Amino acid sequence: MKSKYLLLAACFVATVSTVACKKCQTCTYQGQETEICRDNYGSQQLYDAYILSLENQGWDCK
Repeated sequence: MKSKYLLLAACFVATVSTVACKKCQTCTYQGQETEICRDNYGSQQLYDAYILSLENQGWDCK
């Protein structure tokens, strides 16, 4: 029973760590493509705000 909980916890941690913070996003606008990376910003909030501002200007970020 204990091993099932450990396995479940390990799967949860692996899933959260790979999905929760995306290091880089590729944004495109009218044929122009640029890569925006989290490491270039002082915080996650600044990074998210920049991505949001690009999307509000019509960029498609993935």
